[in-house]
Amino acid sequence: MKLTAHIGLVFIVINIAGCAIESRQLDTLKRQFFERETVPETTRWIASFMGRRTVLQPLIGEGKILFVNDQSDYVEFDGWSIRQVGGFDQFDKPLRIVDVDGERRFVSQGRIVAIHQCGPWASREIADGAKFEQVCRGAQAYTNSILVDSLGRIIRIEQHTGESTNSFALQLIE
Repeated sequence: MKLTAHIGLVFIVINIAGCAIESRQLDTLKRQFFERETVPETTRWIASFMGRRTVLQPLIGEGKILFVNDQSDYVEFDGWSIRQVGGFDQFDKPLRIVDVDGERRFVSQGRIVAIHQCGPWASREIADGAKFEQVCRGAQAYTNSILVDSLGRIIRIEQHTGESTNSFALQLIE
């Protein structure tokens, strides 16, 4: 069941992204690192963090999804976890998130700023799809989650960024 869930989530991630970006810098980034033919032109996401909300466009490339906007906000997502965040008036220096042997390390400017213990991802069926959850412990326990709809699309990602009280949410806009 766990292998099936992993394969299913990889398939979902490959099929969810899109973009409609006008910025010259972002167009250059897209040409250099992301394959145009894999990027549909329809989806947008709302990112919420510490009371700030902004619209992001997803780009697929190198096995990851990069959510970006023209205000220099970005989120890198690998299909299971947010791996890097920049901008959002909180991350003037990008925050990298690295998993090593059950530890989630939050790194800024080459320094580890927090280490949390995280368990494996578990899934459960819900009325309109599936919910994947991961329990972690920093200063307090918290749960990261990925919500997948009945069509197999990721529609919500909620994960923490180092401080147990600050979750970062990405929500698909339809």
